[in-house]
Amino acid sequence: MNKSFVKATVRGVFWTYSAFYLGKILVFASTVILARLLTQSDFGVVSFALLIIGFLDVINGAGLSSALIYYQEDERATHTAFWLDLGLGIIMMALTWYFAPFAGAYFDDDRIVQILRVLSFVFPIASLEDLPKVMLTRSLSFNAQFIPGTLHALVKGLTSIICAILGFGAWSLIYGHLAGILVSVIAFWRVVPWRPKFEMSTKWIRPIFSYGGGIVATNILSYILVNIDYLFVGYFLGAAALGIYTIAFKIPDLLIIQFCSLVGRVLFPVYAKMKDDPKTLSKAFLRTVNYVSLITIPLGLGLMLVAEPFVLTVFTDKWAAAIPVMRAISLYAIFLSLTYNASHAYKATGAISVMTGLSAGRAVVLVPALWWVSSKVGSIEAIGWTHAALAFIGASINLMVAGRVLNTSVWDIFNALRSAILAGGVMSVVVLAILYVSSSFAPWVQLLTGILSGILSYSLALAWIQKGIFVETWKMVLLSRSPDVSA
Repeated sequence: MNKSFVKATVRGVFWTYSAFYLGKILVFASTVILARLLTQSDFGVVSFALLIIGFLDVINGAGLSSALIYYQEDERATHTAFWLDLGLGIIMMALTWYFAPFAGAYFDDDRIVQILRVLSFVFPIASLEDLPKVMLTRSLSFNAQFIPGTLHALVKGLTSIICAILGFGAWSLIYGHLAGILVSVIAFWRVVPWRPKFEMSTKWIRPIFSYGGGIVATNILSYILVNIDYLFVGYFLGAAALGIYTIAFKIPDLLIIQFCSLVGRVLFPVYAKMKDDPKTLSKAFLRTVNYVSLITIPLGLGLMLVAEPFVLTVFTDKWAAAIPVMRAISLYAIFLSLTYNASHAYKATGAISVMTGLSAGRAVVLVPALWWVSSKVGSIEAIGWTHAALAFIGASINLMVAGRVLNTSVWDIFNALRSAILAGGVMSVVVLAILYVSSSFAPWVQLLTGILSGILSYSLALAWIQKGIFVETWKMVLLSRSPDVSA
């Protein structure tokens, strides 16, 4: 793999990860505060609204951002996409405002109507942010995104915390969400000198929507696959159950799923630059599988093992019902993390139909399975474990298909995962033993000893199994800080 890939990827992940998690610390703090101040029902209502907004946001923009990263040849395409994106944002705001009462009726809670209408302003505001962000992303200028990304997260987290302390309750997260995106838009336009011209090129409308439409179709399926459980929990089990389920999802989502999403923002433009060099792309794919698994597998296993002391320490016993669900979702997050890399490889090679077909096939199995568990079993724990089992099957199929698309053998993919699996197994045995010995201690003591023993045992096992990994990682960090290397 050439140095340009390593450098661009490490730099990109560093800047996006730093900006994201610097603010997420504050967002997590606000979540802890709200979890102690709000009822489970109030927490569930906010989850209803954000779930719907998140789904509509997948449609908003019609995949224009991904299309512009794929098509980088003509400046007129960028101006055209800007106006199309803004127009779609306004349309989505109007549709959300009009259909908000139907969402309230579906969830049998009128509070969601007003929340959804306020959140609908996110669509046109976010549309103004898309193009500057795309221009920085496709040029791999991830360091320039640090300030806007950090301001977004900081303002969102601080606003949520302040509003929670002042007693705004469920609205705290809503106000934080709006404040964060507004500040981010202003910051991006300060960083990027590009300004739109009122220009619509008919030459680019069809290619943009054609490529973007495939991305939207896939993203809709992916969003349904990731969030259909929230819809079923809210509908069949109520707002309180959804509040518990949301808390159980918070940490696995923050540490594992969001991490993979951030890596994906970097990988797609990097992979896209390799689309005409299949051999280099294949090597980059395997290297990324190795490094991502070295992070996500121990994180997921660790969260599954320390779920009980974590919930009791951070969220208090008020949310004890979230413990078994967090264990299942942690395992689910591991399997899901292994598919993100493959999805961005499909996009970069133009194999959108493959990605869409895999998502559709998984949806055919997942949706009825989760519907049956939600409506018949009526247990959020059973929903979590069903999600985990089907994610394992889906990840296995996805990686095998990716191997075919990239001319990479299944054995090579397994070898890329082997170190993390073996070291994670050693870590699990050690942490289980520590938790058993410390079972009579306070939850915070169990949590601390579990985390420390997990880090130490995993690091030692990994250093033995994949010799030289830490030296290699350090060299990559030094490379990312060196002057630019031509591809």
